Amino acid sequence: MKSNRTKIVATIGKHNDLKFIKQLYKAGAGIFRLNTAHQTPDETEQIILRIREVSEKAAILIDTKGPEIRTVDIPATLEVKEGEEIFIVPKGTEMSEPHFSVSYNHFCESMNRGTEILIDDGDMSLIVIDMNDDRLRCIANNSGKIQNKKSVNVPDIPIALPSLSKKDEEYIHFAAKIAVDFIAHSFVRNKEDLIAVQKILDKYNSPIRLIAKIENTEGIENINEILDHCHGVMIARGDLGIELPAEEVPLVQKRIIRKCIKRSKISITATQMLHSMIQNPRPTRAEVSDVANAVMDGTDALMLSGETAYGNYALEAVKTMSNIASASEIQRKNKDRRKNQLKFNPVRLQMIASAEETSRKLGAKAIIVQTDTGRSACILSSFRGKTPILALSPNPTVVRQLAMSYGVSPFLLKSQKTLDEMVHESVKTVLDAGIIGNSDMVVLVGSSPNRGSVTNFIEVGEASHFLGGRE
Repeated sequence: MKSNRTKIVATIGKHNDLKFIKQLYKAGAGIFRLNTAHQTPDETEQIILRIREVSEKAAILIDTKGPEIRTVDIPATLEVKEGEEIFIVPKGTEMSEPHFSVSYNHFCESMNRGTEILIDDGDMSLIVIDMNDDRLRCIANNSGKIQNKKSVNVPDIPIALPSLSKKDEEYIHFAAKIAVDFIAHSFVRNKEDLIAVQKILDKYNSPIRLIAKIENTEGIENINEILDHCHGVMIARGDLGIELPAEEVPLVQKRIIRKCIKRSKISITATQMLHSMIQNPRPTRAEVSDVANAVMDGTDALMLSGETAYGNYALEAVKTMSNIASASEIQRKNKDRRKNQLKFNPVRLQMIASAEETSRKLGAKAIIVQTDTGRSACILSSFRGKTPILALSPNPTVVRQLAMSYGVSPFLLKSQKTLDEMVHESVKTVLDAGIIGNSDMVVLVGSSPNRGSVTNFIEVGEASHFLGGRE
């Protein structure tokens, strides 16, 4: 059974034809990310249709822009020298001195003297030396260029931006109607940012799962309440590396992954994982180590951004990431067996823990879990065991969403009337797929038909034993 436990998210951008998507899927990308900042709904819909044509089991994740700030009103590149003064002014302001504006109207009044403002992922650093309500006088910390529509970050200064832009709201309505699987909301600061998205989804009774992108210090500080209101998080290390000292980012990454594992939440490690492969056919040694460390941390998924969105070696990047993950998983030690997941139903948790322990001690070939909602499979995944998890669900959305969970291979299985029928069809499905053989030892765990909220049975035996039901 050759299948990476750690999943791969590939961003689809400029390269988005059917053949390309099919190649990435076959190479190991099971989740496809669409960045709405660079697309229209019509463009997104066409890409979604192509992904669905490639596989009904491939998951689709779309990004929202979230409460971001960017430079505006810069008709030509501003060349700035170290020590030079430059003004940040309200949109539409005319003045003779070098100046620019930002997309947030109340930006200037939120700043303090001595505040550092970072432009374009930190390439340009400005310090506020004087201010009033309508303009900031700054001095450049370094020489560089300031261009239009570049990111603006202000570490340690909370900005009272609304969680959703108009475009975000339009995309969330669109996502609910077209039934994507995940929404990754950018720059999540607290639970209210997620609640704003969930309220829109609830109007459609949508099963879309929310992923919180952790990109600033507020998100880190409020990580516990954020995890209460989302399916998982994306550790967006690009913006985190601007908001935090660079040396703290790996520590934050490890801490968040551990929290997610403990609470059976998804963790996606993202940004510049194989960045050099945008232009080169092979990664740097440092990038290989970075991917390997994320795998050994226990992340559910690794994400490729520019590498697949517009890079010259997209297919090679997916294959490379898959190979690194495969090699690193072998070396990873299991330190994450849960005994303290107190928020879960204790009966369900004990049944799942018993299934994981039994599979490990008996050397089972697989754990077969029947799940209506995907919850049992997610909890089982959080044990980070080495036994493959084969999850069967009657819900196609759940099948796609489980494509993001560590160690889980999902299958669609229509609902059965009796427990015997369910056991028989579950084992037959994975046998027919060639995943296990008749003589292989398997552990079955799940819920009886019409008891989806209660994990209430566990059985062990050779696969062929279950083809007659539960005799």
